[in-house]
Amino acid sequence: MYVKILNKKIFDKIGFFAPLLSVLFCLVLTLKVSGGNILASGDSAWHYSNEAHLLRSLEDGQGIFGCFTKGVGHPLLNFYQPLLYILVVGIHLLSFKLFGLIAIHNLLVCILFSLFPLAIYYMGRSFRCSQFESGCMAVFAVFPISGWGHTLDAYFWIGLHTQVIGAVCLPLFLGAVHRMVWHPNRWRQCCTAVFALAALILGHAVFALLVMLALAVYVAIFFIIRGTRECMRLIKPLACCLAITGTICSFWIVPFVVSNHTYKFIPESERSFSPLTVSLTPGQLLSSIIGGDLFDTVNVSSPLFGGGEEGFRWSMNDAFKRFRLFTCFILFGLVCAFLSKRKFGQLYFAGLFSCSCILFCGKDDFPLLHLLPFSRNFQPIRAMYLIELASIVLAGYSFAWVVKKVSRSTLIACPLCRYFGVAVLCSVLCIPLYERYRIASLMVRTDTSSQTEELRKLCSVITPIPSGKRVYYGKSTGATDISLRALADFYFLNNVCGHDNAMGGSIAWLANETQNRLPYFPPALSLFNVEHLIADASWNPAVHGGLSAESYLDEKWKGNFFSVQQIKDSGNFFFAYPQKPVMVWCDVHTWYYLNREWLSLFFVHGFKIAPLVKAPKNFEQFLSTDSIAGFIALDFSAENRKKQKYRDAMMRFQAQGGVIASNRPLGFDGIKKIIPGNNAVFEEMLIKSQPCNDSVRIQPETDAWYQHTAQIEANTAQFIIAKTAYYKQWKAYQNAVQCQTFSISPGFVGLFVSPESSRILLKYQAMPLHRWLWYAAFSLIVGCVLMRRTIKKVLNKKKQRGRYYHFRGIKLYRYVVKGIVLFGILWVIVLAANELIFSQVSLIYPYCNQKNGNPYEMVFRWNKLNESVLYDFQLSDKKSFEHIIFQVEDVTDNHLGYRGLKPYMRYYWRVRAGNGKWSAARSFKTGSYFPIALR
Repeated sequence: MYVKILNKKIFDKIGFFAPLLSVLFCLVLTLKVSGGNILASGDSAWHYSNEAHLLRSLEDGQGIFGCFTKGVGHPLLNFYQPLLYILVVGIHLLSFKLFGLIAIHNLLVCILFSLFPLAIYYMGRSFRCSQFESGCMAVFAVFPISGWGHTLDAYFWIGLHTQVIGAVCLPLFLGAVHRMVWHPNRWRQCCTAVFALAALILGHAVFALLVMLALAVYVAIFFIIRGTRECMRLIKPLACCLAITGTICSFWIVPFVVSNHTYKFIPESERSFSPLTVSLTPGQLLSSIIGGDLFDTVNVSSPLFGGGEEGFRWSMNDAFKRFRLFTCFILFGLVCAFLSKRKFGQLYFAGLFSCSCILFCGKDDFPLLHLLPFSRNFQPIRAMYLIELASIVLAGYSFAWVVKKVSRSTLIACPLCRYFGVAVLCSVLCIPLYERYRIASLMVRTDTSSQTEELRKLCSVITPIPSGKRVYYGKSTGATDISLRALADFYFLNNVCGHDNAMGGSIAWLANETQNRLPYFPPALSLFNVEHLIADASWNPAVHGGLSAESYLDEKWKGNFFSVQQIKDSGNFFFAYPQKPVMVWCDVHTWYYLNREWLSLFFVHGFKIAPLVKAPKNFEQFLSTDSIAGFIALDFSAENRKKQKYRDAMMRFQAQGGVIASNRPLGFDGIKKIIPGNNAVFEEMLIKSQPCNDSVRIQPETDAWYQHTAQIEANTAQFIIAKTAYYKQWKAYQNAVQCQTFSISPGFVGLFVSPESSRILLKYQAMPLHRWLWYAAFSLIVGCVLMRRTIKKVLNKKKQRGRYYHFRGIKLYRYVVKGIVLFGILWVIVLAANELIFSQVSLIYPYCNQKNGNPYEMVFRWNKLNESVLYDFQLSDKKSFEHIIFQVEDVTDNHLGYRGLKPYMRYYWRVRAGNGKWSAARSFKTGSYFPIALR
């Protein structure tokens, strides 16, 4: 008995020191990678940029709520991860600017990353694991690939990521939720849960979706095993936590949801080509798990392998052999979870592992996932974090069990050698730990040295430039180094470069296609008010062979690594376009495409083409040849065509000599018809636009970030363009009277000024809702502090017997949960077998029963089985495929495009691999034509 007690004490000490050593190990390696260096991997430069942007916003007096992002127009708090920016800037200001933003950012991320094993240890202890089991979990937190280049941020190779706040707080939240069940002080656990949940939501928006899934699985398993009474005791404090957290985070959640819903212009066909939207088929997932690709060394031929923008952006650890140690412990822990008779935690994490695998496969193979509220924009690869969180726990369980069994066996065989087996198993774990050290060392020496050097020199040349100046960073390599370019773009108010296409709106997407051409074309520098131009040595030959760049630069290139040039004439913020604009009636998605087309024409013709003005609902008031050169009506509805005021205005405009074009009949003659796929009429109207009758004299007065004023003298009423990206919260005033604003290509704000001398003001105003939600959250927190004793009594009050029906037979319902989880695993295995045996192909895009597809150009996409397989494709307007519209055999890629579908029609398509079985037919319905052909 004494030996057993001594053995338990030793295991407890090992469990106590294991998380501390893991934290120290992570801290040493992360500091080795980052140190005082500038991180050049992934989106580090982009986050440096946003933090500096927030600092400048505060210094200029805008505050947090009035800070909008680099010309795109989104409030800064609408970013996915505002908490990191607030922490970095807050520490910078509280330290009286003794520490720079980059140093604080690196140190903060290193510390948070190193706390991840400690958070896993807390979660293990919360689920009533022994100290040794929790310590094993903390050690295994260092093992997954995600910790060094994948899931916790899905972008970086190094593993120093900005989503680490959510990664640390999610285990804390799950642990606090489970402590509410058994801990006597439920008030303290409720506070911990509120803090962790608010931090992970503000840490990164994707964790709000991940915690929804983790919490749903927890409540479902808890309800089946513990019954209604215990579940109701949990739901009361949990609902209180969610309500308080929702109030605290509402000042960010509400504008974030509204902004992303309004400005996500990227169509599904283009978004489906993003690597993050790719999902694994069940067969690929099963083979990756068994083969060790998912958790250990990634094989080069695996669909998980890739770097940068390819594949799943997996880390560069293919050169290291880990002997599938982590995979073996995970699978063994999964088996032990089903054989366990007493531990709720094992069963929960086994269920979380199974549900996360289904989510990782995606809605392409599990159509029921379409019912989830976030299914459209959720990236399946994000579920990998939940998979590895559950894997860490399962591996910790199994490893602790094996160590104890080996220790007991050696104790019986030879008391003097009772720790021999433990020493052998612990020495095995040194292999992946040494691998981590090797990876970090190699990255410091080779993989990021050139990028880090480039980024460091870029920072050195940007620093002397005043913060209010607009800068463009040109590279001859085009748009490949967006992360490096982002740091310079912070200083560019009318930024034409964006990081997140789906969030950045039209102006960001336009720039990603054409930004490598911007410095070559001097009118573009004037259009975007670029005041400083930065270029590297590789850009040097392109400038000398370009369009008279010497006239726009102070001096010639000197062949330096970076050269900062000041442009002589950058123009005013307000300006009158020399050509009369063309007004367009269209929806927001078509407007997005027209902006792209307009910018491509601008790089050819410059200021000789007319700008586009998006027609408001009262456009009949502005249809005059004095201010408008032409009018384009795209998808003008029958209801609008019946309105007499619109008909009279268009006929009057036509009688004045104005040109009108439409893709639908308007009910009168003389209309130019726009043919889908043919942009000849569109280009002709822009190129042949008439110049403005009179010049406009603009005298700028104030040119601040969020407020611009100028004196304007115009002889005729016309449009004035403000060089800032469009956002609905910009308000315009003429002579202190609010006037209407317009969206003008390529994303600027436009004002229609009257023919007189006037003073115009363009001002950005944040939503008052932000402030009221913040005040409500602050009041709620103060109220909870003042009434903490009352809340403690309510939360800690025990439930009366007989009030709720209680399920009997806990053992029976445990088997129900096991049956459900086993059925899910069996489902995945059956689908995988169907894929591997019958070569069943998984379809990705278009989605099942998708509506409003683009009939002009539809892109079809499916999952690849392997590189050598050829595919057959069929498209039909009949479900039985009796009438084949389009058929292709022996397709090598996993995507195919087709043009010329009919609008408002339902189509069916299917794919097969080689001579295998045809996939289940998937249907979609087309919408209206996008009127302009994309280039």
